Amino acid sequence: MDDEFDDARYEADEKHTWRLIATGLAGLFAISIIATTAVALYINTFNGSLSDTQGDWGTFGDYLGGILNPIVGLVTVYLVLINVIIQRKELRNSVREMRDSNDALRRQNDAIAEQSFQTTFFNWINSYNNIVSNTEWTGPGGGPPHRGHSALSNMLDNFNLVMANRLRVFMTGESFQAFMDNSIIEDEELAQIVENIILEIWLATKKRREDYFEGGFRSLVGVIFWVAEQPLKTVSGTKKFECLRIIESQTTNAEKTFLLYESWTIRDRNSSVFKDYRLLNRLGRSSDPYARFMLTRANHVS
Repeated sequence: MDDEFDDARYEADEKHTWRLIATGLAGLFAISIIATTAVALYINTFNGSLSDTQGDWGTFGDYLGGILNPIVGLVTVYLVLINVIIQRKELRNSVREMRDSNDALRRQNDAIAEQSFQTTFFNWINSYNNIVSNTEWTGPGGGPPHRGHSALSNMLDNFNLVMANRLRVFMTGESFQAFMDNSIIEDEELAQIVENIILEIWLATKKRREDYFEGGFRSLVGVIFWVAEQPLKTVSGTKKFECLRIIESQTTNAEKTFLLYESWTIRDRNSSVFKDYRLLNRLGRSSDPYARFMLTRANHVS
């Protein structure tokens, strides 16, 4: 729409300029007619003879100049004004062309920046997936190691087993079973103890399996925050949402659970990213009682 408006205005300016030039030429033509008429009247009045007296020529010059000088002066001023108008239009056109060039350059830079963002994003995701595919887990009972997402799932199962053993120490069988069924603890003091135990075991798990958590998992957290913190002039909010939904769709419940526990560690860094982009909402339907319990206590992510 703007381009069509600019083209129409450009054509109107061109027509106006040519009208001004035509008017100026008409003025010059009128001067020549007036001059010819004045000479013809003078010749006709004074019998058309050429005088050999210098004073007569001076008188003729005064006569002709008295008629033409005011007209020539007005036409000259008009032509000067035409020149000024044309120069202003040329300057305006130059400014418009420069603006269009800058706009085109900006659009090109924006396209390059977006392409660079997408390339980095997908390379980062592929790098993380490669780390996951090479992650192994051998349970306490030995046997062949689990690899990839199966290893992460078994890692989480072991985490939950350790949790269950700890909770049975200070929870009755009835209260423990109620917790496992509905993930709710009515006693706030007991709920805070359970939360602290979960976070304690989480930190121990991270330390014990640094091969994944210091490499792959840190990379997963990094790409999430990298996308969310991109300036809007580089990456639109819609594009951010699309990228983070890709991450959400590709991560398993085990990875989401790890992100949930990690959110307590990175809470000061603006972990509302998890809430804003709904990265962990599906955990509410998980069969993992500890994840469901922590989700109810994680106002900063859910």
